[in-house]
Amino acid sequence: MKISKYGIGKYRKRRKLARLALLVIFGAGSIIAYALLAFTINGQPPLQPFPGWVAVLQPVTETVTDKVNLYVASDVSDRYPELDYQLVVCGPASSYHGDLLLGGAAMVVNAMIITSGKVHYLKDFTPMFDGAPVPLGPAERIPFKLNNVPPCPTSPPGTVAGGIFGGAVASYVTGRIATPIRRTWSAPFGLWHGPNSVESWPRVGDLDGFYGAATLPGVLPGQWNVPIMQSLHITSITTNVDPFTASVQSASPAVTDSSSAEWSSVTPIVATARLVNAAAINALQQWLVVAGVGLGIGGAMLASLTFEWLRPPGKLMAPHADRRHETRLPRRQTAGWRSVIGVAVLVALVVRLTRSALRNSK
Repeated sequence: MKISKYGIGKYRKRRKLARLALLVIFGAGSIIAYALLAFTINGQPPLQPFPGWVAVLQPVTETVTDKVNLYVASDVSDRYPELDYQLVVCGPASSYHGDLLLGGAAMVVNAMIITSGKVHYLKDFTPMFDGAPVPLGPAERIPFKLNNVPPCPTSPPGTVAGGIFGGAVASYVTGRIATPIRRTWSAPFGLWHGPNSVESWPRVGDLDGFYGAATLPGVLPGQWNVPIMQSLHITSITTNVDPFTASVQSASPAVTDSSSAEWSSVTPIVATARLVNAAAINALQQWLVVAGVGLGIGGAMLASLTFEWLRPPGKLMAPHADRRHETRLPRRQTAGWRSVIGVAVLVALVVRLTRSALRNSK
């Protein structure tokens, strides 16, 4: 049977188009899926300092023997998280008074004061240090006074000096802030989010890096400073409740316990941490293995198609009356075996490399 050159060319063209479509759908799709998964797993959000601060001020005439605990805690999972500020005082003095100041993004909206006191908004808080003004921008001032200060409990043997002092609550303020504490990595335009996140907390313990005796013109008379004996504590409630959802990878300064996001210090704290969602990253890594296998198959398909395109077309045999010499399309058994071997080698290589990467990431 005689086969026309037109029929042969049309058959070859359809076959090439079918292979090309399969390559685009499967090969390119697997490459894109692998790249997006790797991009999501390794994506790290920028770690930026929190634009706010928290401090306790007391008159310089106030006793220096009273001990002050300042606790800052938040459920950081919300975009506008709720922040709790709690001040606990103990000591030999019979009373204690001062002011809790919240500056910048650490100011709370619709503050609820569980203890007595009132929020005073300061449009432009500018303390004076050694006669030099230091503009700190807007701030909130919550005055407090504790009458009947309880004595500090005796520290158990082996405890570190300057830890949690205990005592009575002098001020407790809670409310939402307008700046998130935790930020999760997200794809361009926020299309999806990754398993890595960061936490940046307000600076706690001084006036945004300034300390010492200061005057507060237009706010309070006399000189004020931060308590000499203060203990500062920051707690990320969400991370501690479900550490598998967000476990700490690194933190500055070091957390008090490697299994939780808590900081304690007797000096000012600027707390930051990098966290990872262990459940999400495990699921993504499993899908990465699947995409890696698809990537190997897609690469083999591309190599096979490229080989076929580059190979010169076979010549047709001269037609003959005998059917045993009937003109047929050239056989390509060699190219078929090469494709199968190439697919097997690439799949094995990709699976091995992916498993090695997963072991190294654990």
